[in-house]
Amino acid sequence: MNMVKFSKTAIVIASLLGSSSVIAAKYKVIELSVTPDHRQSFGVANNDAGEVLTLGRDSINYPFYFNDALKSSTLGLITACDISDEELDTEQLDAESADCLKIQLGANSIYTFSASFQKVGDEKTGYYGSVSDNGILNLVDIVADETGELTRSNIERLSAINNLSVAVGSVSAPYKSDSYTYESGDSTVTSDFFTRDYSLRAVVSSNGETSLIEPTYSVFGGETSGNDISDTGYVAGYDSVGIYGTLETQINDECSEQSIPENICAWSLQEQSSDSIYERRATVWKLGSDNQVAEKQVYELAFTPSDFQVKNFKTVATAVNDSGLAVGYGEYTESETALATFIFDYPLVFSNGETKNILQDNDDYDSGYAVDVNNSNLAVGKVRDILNGVFNDSMFIYDIDKEELITPTLFYKGSETTANSINENGMIVGNGEYEITNATNRRKHGYLYDFNTDTFNDLNDLISCDSEFEVVDAVDINNNNEIVATALKTVKTLDALGNEILDEDGNVEMSQVPVAVLLEPVAGGEVDSCNVEETNYERKGFSNSIWMISFLTIFAVIRRRFL
Repeated sequence: MNMVKFSKTAIVIASLLGSSSVIAAKYKVIELSVTPDHRQSFGVANNDAGEVLTLGRDSINYPFYFNDALKSSTLGLITACDISDEELDTEQLDAESADCLKIQLGANSIYTFSASFQKVGDEKTGYYGSVSDNGILNLVDIVADETGELTRSNIERLSAINNLSVAVGSVSAPYKSDSYTYESGDSTVTSDFFTRDYSLRAVVSSNGETSLIEPTYSVFGGETSGNDISDTGYVAGYDSVGIYGTLETQINDECSEQSIPENICAWSLQEQSSDSIYERRATVWKLGSDNQVAEKQVYELAFTPSDFQVKNFKTVATAVNDSGLAVGYGEYTESETALATFIFDYPLVFSNGETKNILQDNDDYDSGYAVDVNNSNLAVGKVRDILNGVFNDSMFIYDIDKEELITPTLFYKGSETTANSINENGMIVGNGEYEITNATNRRKHGYLYDFNTDTFNDLNDLISCDSEFEVVDAVDINNNNEIVATALKTVKTLDALGNEILDEDGNVEMSQVPVAVLLEPVAGGEVDSCNVEETNYERKGFSNSIWMISFLTIFAVIRRRFL
């Protein structure tokens, strides 16, 4: 686990709330500034030793490859991004060109589906704590010969870290520029392509060492994903156990052209597929003392599809406790005639080789996800019901031993909520709609819920009134009740080269961005009275489209155990 060191900095700005208080709040907010080369950061996970994982996104100073494909794209990238001849000759882009080029390469399907163009991977894991140096972790990325820098072409997300400082997550392989030569008539043609070895691997990281968990089925790369790790060495995730349907035949048939390498052709078909080409099954691996896989248990679907129900169904384990009991999600139906399109994900329990639907005896909900479980076998997540074609989400707690499900009302009746984590004290964190409005999209806040006393708090009520942070999601809580969260903060706006952006009057522009934070309990702290007027409200409508799970309209959701 290589690390890029840096000096932590903090930007102090005027308060968002404009209040002050002399009474210590319940929680102190610490900004986790461990990803300085990324303009956004998100909280991910923590352990009892005070180690925290974050995720950096939207990086600056991206290293571009000025290869032939880019330089010859005069009617595409060069024109779209208004890149000048001087910029091409010097290979030095101004901020606007760099920002445009990175967006085009990373989001425009013309370039993302073409192996001729550089690939952009813009999510990296940050580490905060006292066990190792703080900073960005480099897990599997490599230094490119063309730039002398890390390729930054892959995704590296650690999802969880146990109390032994062993972390797990998922990574994609970095892209490398390779040459391919083939015969075309009487001519020899050489083309350059960007290739990678695999699309997704579960990764284990500890004491500077990184290892990958290989898939059962590895044709065309295969997939594994790591979502959680227990103190006893159980890892929850999923494994590719086969290839779906006739895709292998399709790839073999369509990838026989000599002008394109078979692996590039297969990669292109995978990238253009709306779903994974692999049959994915929830898997719990048991690590040995060397952090290598010693044994594993694969969990099948929660139902048996009929011949009529044709779809690449899956199971995914999102969390596991010390006994090896795991929870997660996967499709489920009791109907043999239900259309596959309308067979949704349900929260599942994986134990002793058996897959069980939490909602099997509950007809009140149409879908759901289990995302965490503690050693008391209490699982949390969200359940969903459909009204007029849209989903409504509610956080849940499920006692696996008693087979009891509860869905507490949090911010107000009808507020959409989800639970992200539960600790051994029965404390649960997540996010939910707090905004009192009939608008379609409602903003969210992070919350803390005590299962033992059935008490709930908006986390923004537990921090100082003059805080510069607005906590919008709480993603993990350790047994010291320390909370990892994502907050909004107003900061100076930076361009693609890391320079401050000025307005027409020469003043620095300000913008609100997500930042990773740690909330530490304050001994003897009391709730800070902010004199904010409260209004009772019962929600009248629903906000989430059945086709889109929205978190905030400002930025995409980062979930600790969802990839």
